[in-house]
This record gives sequence, C-alpha cells and structure tokens, in this order.
Amino acid sequence: MGSLACFKHPSMLSKVKDSKKLFKKTTQHAEGTITPNKQMQLPFFKTSITKSQITELVFNYIVEEMRPIVTCEKPSFCRLIQGLTGITDSTVLPNHKNISKILQLNNFGKAFRTFSKSSTIESNLHYVGNLDELNSDEDTQIDSDNENNLSSPIDMEYVDVGQLLYESNSSGCTNFSLPDHLTCCAHTLNLIATTDVAKITDTNYINISKKVFSKLSSFWNLLSRRTGASDKVFDICKVKFPVPIITRWNSTFDAIQKVLLFREKLNFVFLELNLAKIKNTEWVFLEEYCKIMQPLTTALDKLQGEKRNYLGFVAPTIIILRRLLIELSLLTYCSSLKYCVISSLEKRFSYLFDLSSPKSKSFIISSMSHPLFKCSWIPLRYIDLCKELFINECKLTNSYSDVYENHISDNSDDSDTEFYGNVFSSQNSSSNDELSTNEHSALRNSNLSSVEALFFLNSKVKELNILDSFPVVKQVFIKFNTSIPSSAPVERLFSGAIQILTPRRNRLNDKHFDMLLCCRCYLQQNSLT
Repeated sequence: MGSLACFKHPSMLSKVKDSKKLFKKTTQHAEGTITPNKQMQLPFFKTSITKSQITELVFNYIVEEMRPIVTCEKPSFCRLIQGLTGITDSTVLPNHKNISKILQLNNFGKAFRTFSKSSTIESNLHYVGNLDELNSDEDTQIDSDNENNLSSPIDMEYVDVGQLLYESNSSGCTNFSLPDHLTCCAHTLNLIATTDVAKITDTNYINISKKVFSKLSSFWNLLSRRTGASDKVFDICKVKFPVPIITRWNSTFDAIQKVLLFREKLNFVFLELNLAKIKNTEWVFLEEYCKIMQPLTTALDKLQGEKRNYLGFVAPTIIILRRLLIELSLLTYCSSLKYCVISSLEKRFSYLFDLSSPKSKSFIISSMSHPLFKCSWIPLRYIDLCKELFINECKLTNSYSDVYENHISDNSDDSDTEFYGNVFSSQNSSSNDELSTNEHSALRNSNLSSVEALFFLNSKVKELNILDSFPVVKQVFIKFNTSIPSSAPVERLFSGAIQILTPRRNRLNDKHFDMLLCCRCYLQQNSLT
C-alpha cells in the first residue's frame, strides 16, 4: 500500500514518476480505489454454438464478402474461428465440401424460388435448375441434429424449364409462354431528360443553358483532372462534389443539386480557380432546372429500384409525374423545358394516358392488382373500362383453376360463401334444366371471382399480405407483376459479377460462379427486407 499511497499526490511527483505512472496504466474505479490495470479478457459466452450455426455464419461470410470457398480451410481462418468460439475440435469447422453442398442445396434454390405460396403447403416448392448431380458422400453430410436451418432436398421439386416449354410447344399447348417484350421505363425517362431536352428550339433557353452548363463542365473537369484543385475545393467547402457520368442516369441532376447547396462558397471557389463566375440569372436558371427535374428523378429512382420493383408502379408513377409537372408555375427561364418534358411523356408513354389502347392492358391490371394502388390512380373517364378489364382477367384466371377456395373473410357472423352461394342458387334455379353441372360450376366460380375482385378493390389495406385473402387476385398479381419495368437491376447483377470474378479467382468454374452470384443477390435482398 505504501507504493500506491504516493500516487495520491501527483503534484509532488516528478515527470519521470508521471511517465512511470502512465506506463503502469492504473485505473481508478467509481468507489475511489486504485487498482493496477490487468490485461482485459474478452467475455466469452458460456452457451455452446452448434455446428450448423458455425457453418451458416461461415457460408454467409464467404458469399457476402465474395471470398473463395477454400477460405474456410485456411489455417489462419480456422484459428480465427477457434479463437472467437473457444472450440478446440477442428472437425467441427466446415470444409469446402460442406460449403459447396449448402451452396447447391440451399441458397441457390432460394435465389430462384417463386412467389411464396400458403404456409400450409411446405413441400411443393419449385426451383429452376438441374441439380441432379449433387454429391451425397458421407464427407459432405451435416449432422441432422444441427441441420434445422438448412433446406432439405426432399422438400424440393426440380423443374427443367427448357424441357417444359419444348413439350408444351410440340403438343400445341399454349398455357406456357414467355411474357411480352417491354421497353425499359427507366431508360425511356433518361431519354426524355437527355435526348428530348436537347431538341428544344427556344432560343432563350438554349443560350442560357449553354452558358451555365459550359461553366459547370469546366468546374467538373477541373475537379476530375487536377488533384490540387480538388483539394482546394474541399478545403473551402469541406465536401466532395460529384461529377456527372454517362452510366448513371441521375448523375447530372445530383451534381447540379450539390452545386446549388454550396452556392455562396462556390462563388469564392470559382474566383480561386480562375473560372468564369456564375451570374445571378444563371443561378435562377439552375434552381428552375432542378425544380422541373426533381419529379423526374424521383420517378426514375422508384422505377429502377430493386426492393419494390413491380410493373404495377409504372402507370401510377408516370401519371403522377405528368400531373406534378403541369402544376409547376412561375418559371422564368425553363418554361420550354417543362413543356418539352410533358410532351415527351405523352409521346413515349401514350399507352398510359390513353388507357383504351390494347398495349395498356398489362399496365392497368398490374397496377390494379397491387394493393397500394388499386383504382386510385385511374382517371374517372377510364374507371369503368379498367374495372371491366380487371374483373374479366380474374374470371379468366379462375377458369384455369381446378379447385377454387374462398378465403374472403370479414367480421360478419355468416360466411360469405354461404351468403353468396344462396344468391347464386336463387339466380340459377330456373335454368338448372338447361345448364350442365360443369357449366353451372363455371358460372358460379365466375361470379365468385367477380365478387372477390370487387371486395379487393374496395379494401382499404395497402400491404401486399392482403393478397393471401384474395387467391384469384394474387394469381393475377403474380402473372402481371413478374416482369420488372427496368433493366437497372439486371445491370447491377452484371456489375456484381465483376467483383466476384477477380483475376485471382481465374480458376472459378461457371457453375460455382453462377451459384455465388445468385446467393450474393439473395442475401443482399434479405438484408434489405
């Protein structure tokens, strides 16, 4: 205690003793007692971790970080897992065969799983791909006690889509067909913002836009080509300015918006860099430009997203975009830009403004079958036509089903099936002698489909899980919302492929490459939800 007592009077210690005190790293607790600081130990959990949990964590790490499968067998990686988990038995750690089998059985099938069916049907899962060559050696088996989180191959049904389409075409069956070709809506909006806008003939707009974008181009080129200029701009504004690129459709708008946020500081920056200063009228032009392009870029972001990228978003988004542009007023320099964007929308998306066009059918039904929209986006003059299309599609979809189950429920004591069944029986009592049993059943199912469609359109719920209560509408939703409105998610898939196929992984075969890419996309999608 004597050696510790001297530390109670630090003012009397010399600098040497102070340095020794810091070197010993003593700590003072809340009670006021001083104890020597010992090496901190990590608080390991006493609960044991199972083999399946270790395998799943290692698998997710390899897929998400795009590491080679053989990483799990590297000595340094094994020591890391053993040190973190406290496991001494190296046989518990997964090897490349375990990871490869999970890659084939579990996540590769999940990447191609169809729209989820009812939870009561767990064994009727359809997958795409030929996985018959799976290895079933004992070395690749995982203990059944620790396999609760992994999908069993018994619960899978493998379907060869190519053979299925070939047999349907040879037999004359038309139940299986590829969807109609759709143009990329995001690319169409990009053409409006670039190609169509470049065709404006208004002299005043052309003159001021050339001056403004010429000054901004000089600024952006200087930032991308001279590191000294970029550092000087960062020292003044404390921020990095994005530079427009061709591959990003919203990059020009984002760059201009960033410039407007630092308007005052950029006036000084332009003087420091010996660039032509932007005038007040030109700043007003940029504000009006962003005011017009803001709804367009918002619509573009919604249509090229991945989380809720349904075809049913196209028609409401384009119609609302046109409405927002029409409502814009008090424009001094960009009135011609506004009318150009509106006219281009009406020209390139004419089938969405004239809903009587045959091309608009898929967009109408896909939006009406989505619980978020239903009929809220449809103009009044087309409401009856769209409802008729939607109800007829529900009848047609139900006619393909062998068994129809009514899942519609409400808070009433009597079920809807009994109530509407009595109505249909009273309507058809006079024609029982003329209609056969099959015709009577078809008519009843057709009427039930109409009632279900009307119940769905009158529902106030906007979540997708409401579709479980309307099985016929759910089938219509799957049919028309399977196609995506933009090719941007596909382009992101190819961008991710470049990160997987690195020069150091030149021995990666095509089969494992496809599986890793699909697994990575599947895990990223789950992380978003």
